[in-house]
Amino acid sequence: MNQIFNLPNRLWIFFFPICLGVLLFANMIHSTDYYMPDEYYQIVEFAGYKLGEIPKENLAWEFQEQSRQTIQPFLFYLMAKALNIIGISAHSSHILFSKLIVALFLLIGLSRYIHKTSLLLDKSNQFKYSIFGFLFWVIPCYYFRFSQEILAQICYLFIVEDLISNPKINFRKLGILTGFAFIIRFQSILSLFGVFFWLALNYIQIQNNIWKSIAQFAIGFLAMVSLGILVDCWFYDSFVLSFYNYFYIQIVEKIASGFGTQPVYFYLIYLSIVLSPFVLPIIGFSLFKYPKHSRQNLILWIVVFNFVILSMIGHKEERFLFPILIFIPFLFFKSIELLPHTYQGFIKRLLLPILMLGNMMILIISTLMNLQILTDQDKCFQYYVLDHCQKNNSIVLYAEDIHPFMDKVKVSKFKDTFTYNHNYIYKDVKFEKISEGSNIDSIVEKYTNVFLYLKKNRYNSIVLNKTHSKGSFHLILTSIPESLNNFLFQYFKLNIDKQTIYLVEYKKN
Repeated sequence: MNQIFNLPNRLWIFFFPICLGVLLFANMIHSTDYYMPDEYYQIVEFAGYKLGEIPKENLAWEFQEQSRQTIQPFLFYLMAKALNIIGISAHSSHILFSKLIVALFLLIGLSRYIHKTSLLLDKSNQFKYSIFGFLFWVIPCYYFRFSQEILAQICYLFIVEDLISNPKINFRKLGILTGFAFIIRFQSILSLFGVFFWLALNYIQIQNNIWKSIAQFAIGFLAMVSLGILVDCWFYDSFVLSFYNYFYIQIVEKIASGFGTQPVYFYLIYLSIVLSPFVLPIIGFSLFKYPKHSRQNLILWIVVFNFVILSMIGHKEERFLFPILIFIPFLFFKSIELLPHTYQGFIKRLLLPILMLGNMMILIISTLMNLQILTDQDKCFQYYVLDHCQKNNSIVLYAEDIHPFMDKVKVSKFKDTFTYNHNYIYKDVKFEKISEGSNIDSIVEKYTNVFLYLKKNRYNSIVLNKTHSKGSFHLILTSIPESLNNFLFQYFKLNIDKQTIYLVEYKKN
């Protein structure tokens, strides 16, 4: 085993990026959904509005408040325009291409980052660090998404790699990269605080040229902020300072707290679950016991500023920590090297293999879920309907207040609950709610593909007991046991469990 871990860099420096690339593709290939609704409704749907596909009345509430930065919708808009020109017009393909682009930049940025940071570790730890750095289960399973958190994090991969590898800091370049991260995700300013604190602690390259350095940084940063303002003005058709609107609405008016608040220790528990309970104590003990090493650790201060400030804010979400999770493997291995040799031996012989095995198990399970081999039924419904409704005359009938293709959002500032359909990706699909008085025959005659989404026993009488002379419903997907998967709806009568969920396709005679 030690001989494997001590292999020269040239034998594995390309191996792990290739493995990560394969895993990223496996996880994204069927991923037409999102981790959080913001990833879709405030980026893809916003771009769809400028593409002329979606009326502004159907956009998320942030549009009317002009509180969402629009650089990502603008980038998606440009990509979709280019794909349409070359004949790739399927909206699901647009979303897939956006994730492919993110994955490509992630591979480049992460490879450069891990290569440079591995040189800060002992040679005996470089191979093991690369395993965790590239194959930490969160990265292949979530970091391909065209979301604000991921794109801003990719910027900081390039920032950290540049700062730790170049003795002379290019402050103009630093301003451009941090400014671009800021107009993508305003909260990335927390990472910039960490960079500034690290610079102040170490007085790097600014003792004699402090004003020149500040000026160079300001030029680059303000250039990106100006770009963001111009794009926002183009998108909203008026002069907008979206970062001000965002701060005022989310913080001053406390809209964010209206989505729920969590205790200050929420992220501590979350990280303990994601990383295992052993990782955080090791990092905390070793780095804070040896402040000289902590002072020089740029990555530590980026993580600390994000973690502490985010913990102080009432509204918390797991995705808010995505910008720091990717830095944890380096901090963990650096912390191990600072421990006494007695503890190092125990960790390397016992704890590391356990962590590696657990990480690989979670990675495999998560990948199988994203490949639809293991997944929940609502996701199967989305994939099936999407595969069979491209450019077809299709309708999804539903008897629920909400279905897998819809999200409902309650915002404390507004009286009404906002209902959003997946307008962009399911543009070719019509949705219609049915009730006891619905004339099913008149509906199904108009469409090529008719799908019925049912949940809860009481809804069977609405549709299934009705007579249909020109066709019949056939079961496609169900959450009932495998032994009953071939069961068909006969005579439109069923006695099913209340929790059973069905997707049914109507087939004409």
